[in-house]
This record gives sequence, C-alpha cells and structure tokens, in this order.
Amino acid sequence: MAQCLYFYTYCSSLSVGCYLYTDEKRTTIVSAGWVSNGTNVYSINSSGMITAITACSSCQPDGTFLNTSCSGCDLYYVYANGNCGTYSTFIESNSASCGCGSSYYCSCYEYDCDPYPNPCYYYSCNTCLPPQP
Repeated sequence: MAQCLYFYTYCSSLSVGCYLYTDEKRTTIVSAGWVSNGTNVYSINSSGMITAITACSSCQPDGTFLNTSCSGCDLYYVYANGNCGTYSTFIESNSASCGCGSSYYCSCYEYDCDPYPNPCYYYSCNTCLPPQP
C-alpha cells in the first residue's frame, strides 16, 4: 500500500528516473516502496528513484460502507471490498426499511392485548405473532 507523504524532486514533472526526497533541501531520499501524490502511485527503488508509475485507483478501501439494499424483505448493508467490488452483510429479515411489516400483535388472551406499538413488550407476552394479512 502506498504511503502518503510530502516529497520533493528536481524534476519539473514526475516520470520514471526522477529521484524523490523527503526534505526541501533534497538531501534525504524517499525510502524504497510506494508513494502517492493522490493522482499517481510511484514505485521507488532503494536509491529513491521512480521505477514505475500507475494511476491511483478510485476504489473505496475494504470495509467502506456504501449503501443498503433489500432482497425481498431482507435488509443488507453493502461494503466496498477494496478491489472496486462489493460484498453484502445480512442485517435484518422482515425489515421495515425494505417496506415489509414491522408491527406485531400479541396473542396473550389473559391480558387482552391491544395493537400498541409492540404490545409484546408492554404486556410481557410470550407469544408474539407477525402481522396478519
């Protein structure tokens, strides 16, 4: 992975063969590896010289939350995989976010449950059933 740092050079435009330095006086070379200016990624050899240039990827880092999606009534969170692709993680079934039923009624005969928002909670009912059609 490219490191983000300021660097200096004698080159008017960066190209293969240019040397990169970590200081303004250009006395300390950049360590071997990869560095980036946000537009390009530069491969640097042990002499501080650019040996290869590639454009920066517009891919989001792995694990970046992108959006939500539904498959029927199942809610998923969609994340970037770091390679310009995605993966989904299951979050909830019968999700209100997917336009599916979210209210429940309680069949607690001894408490005569009314259709409150989640009467199972209010009446401590044990038999909470999904909404009826």
